[in-house]
Amino acid sequence: MSSAADRGWGAGWPNAQTDKIVTVVCGANELRLPVRAEIGPLVAALVDDLERARGTPFRPDWSWGFANRAIRGTSTPSNHSWGLAIDLDAPDNAMQGPPPPGRNTMPRRTATIAARYGFRWGGAYTSRPDPMHFEYMGTPADAEGQATGFDGQENHEMLRKGVDGPDVKMLQRNLNAFHRGDPKLKVDGDYGDRTAESTAAAKRKLGLGRGGTTASVEFQLNLVQVLGQRQVRQVAKRLRARDVSEEDIDRAVDEALGDLRIE
Repeated sequence: MSSAADRGWGAGWPNAQTDKIVTVVCGANELRLPVRAEIGPLVAALVDDLERARGTPFRPDWSWGFANRAIRGTSTPSNHSWGLAIDLDAPDNAMQGPPPPGRNTMPRRTATIAARYGFRWGGAYTSRPDPMHFEYMGTPADAEGQATGFDGQENHEMLRKGVDGPDVKMLQRNLNAFHRGDPKLKVDGDYGDRTAESTAAAKRKLGLGRGGTTASVEFQLNLVQVLGQRQVRQVAKRLRARDVSEEDIDRAVDEALGDLRIE
C-alpha cells in the first residue's frame, strides 16, 4: 500500500506540515477534529453519516485527528501526522487483536460509509482491527474532486443523492420555480442525478460555494427566501398598475424582503 507521501501529500512525521491543518467542527456534539484542509468537508460528511447510521453522536473528548507521531511501536509515519486520519470514540473502539473482535460501537455499514468518502476503516483490518480509526486513501486531487459535492453547510437534515421522500419533492418543486422550469425536473421525490445537477446550478447562481450537490437546510431555506422575494416583487408590480403609491409599495416590499438582496 502506498504511503501518503507517495500519493502527493508531502512530508509527515517528524516534519509534519502543521500549516496545512485546519480544525473541522462536525457532528451533533461539535467534535473538533484537526485534519488536512483538503479533506475537511469529507470528514464532516463522514462523521454525519456514521452518527446517522448508529443513532448516537460521538464524544468530543474521545475523538481526535492530527498528531505528529509515528505508528506506535515503529518508525513509520502515522497517517495522523499528515492530518489524513481520525479516531472516533476511541475508548469504546480500541485496537483489537488478534481476533476474536472486541468492543465495537460502529454501525454495521461502517466500511461502506467510509469508502463513500474515500476513507479506509480500521475495523476492517484483518490482523489487528482498529475500529476507532479512519484514514483517507486518496490523493489531494481526489479529495478536491470528492469535496465538490459538499459546500460546508452540511448537517443532519441535508438531502443528497440516493435520498427519497416528500422533502425531496418539495425541493424539486422549489428548484423548478427557481430555475423557472428550465430545465424542468420531474417531481418524483427521488434525489437522482438531475436533482443533484439542478441543486448545484442553483448554488452557483446564489454564490454558495462551488456548487455542491447536497441540499442542506440552510440552502433550502435560502432557496425559499429567494422565491418569496420574487413573489413580493410580482405583487409590487401589480400594485403599481393599480396606482398604489410608491411610498406604500416600497415600505411593504422592504418589510417583506428583509435584508436579502438577490436578484
